[in-house]
Amino acid sequence: MLQLGHIGKGKDHLPKFAKILAVILIMVSLAAAVYQDYFRFQAEQSYREVQLLVDYDELCVLSAQADLSIEKTAELMREKGATGILIRERTLNDLRQAGSIHILNSGELSLLKKIDNTFLAELTAVLPAKENTLILTEKKDLAETIYQELAAAGKNPAKLRSGAVNILEVYLTAKDIDKLGVGFDDDELKSIGGSGLSIIPRLREQAKNSDAALMQLEKKLKKIPALGMITFNDQTLPGAHNLPLLSEKLATVGFPVGMFEFYNQNGLNSIARLLDKNVVRIHSISETEMLKYDEDKALDRYMLAVTERNIRAIYVHFF
Repeated sequence: MLQLGHIGKGKDHLPKFAKILAVILIMVSLAAAVYQDYFRFQAEQSYREVQLLVDYDELCVLSAQADLSIEKTAELMREKGATGILIRERTLNDLRQAGSIHILNSGELSLLKKIDNTFLAELTAVLPAKENTLILTEKKDLAETIYQELAAAGKNPAKLRSGAVNILEVYLTAKDIDKLGVGFDDDELKSIGGSGLSIIPRLREQAKNSDAALMQLEKKLKKIPALGMITFNDQTLPGAHNLPLLSEKLATVGFPVGMFEFYNQNGLNSIARLLDKNVVRIHSISETEMLKYDEDKALDRYMLAVTERNIRAIYVHFF
């Protein structure tokens, strides 16, 4: 078993957070046992224990600090009481920052023409239209995922090349790159899929409300290993234009929807009704609020959420 005292660089951080998780699990499990006969939502009767959720991106930071793989960090969190990992649907900017893709516009490619390189010469031979963008990745599956998501969003992407480097051409605004959800990187999902923790996606608002986008949403969810719950990232739900169809797709996937306490998401109450209240209520202390809390205050707040408001999942932020 991995010993917390021998973790390596960043070791001051991980033991502290693992200890917090262990204490939280004990406290909320006791509360759930006392209050398990009372449920605000009938569908929560199958959730007798309070779920303890951690954030994928924060696990990545902890992994880097502790010089551990994300797989090891996820396993360690499970050992200390975590039950699930929340992961936001990726944007193109997320994937670029992770090094999974590269994004180039025609101006940048024009500069690359000056570099004497066989691949670059081949690449710049097919410059995109001035207003368009190229997306490059070595990951064939990721390129296909991005292509399908952009097509469903009405962006009309084109496949320019497949192989060692896969290239898509598409018109994108700066907002599209920063905000538009383009699915999940299979490598990221695989890295945590075998940890014993459930995976809980946070789906992003769609750039274009269309039934095609909702069909893609269903496919996207069915690809996620160890899926445990479905949540939404933004105040407006994907598919807000057609809530009955959205609820139909969610029902087909067959997992409950998570509702974040104190975070109003337009249409989510209607979805809860359409899904016959197959929902799990989630409480979290925001990253900004966490700066004002110590461990005791955080535990008190989590306890109140579970015992007084029938919360069935705690979303823990480390920072």
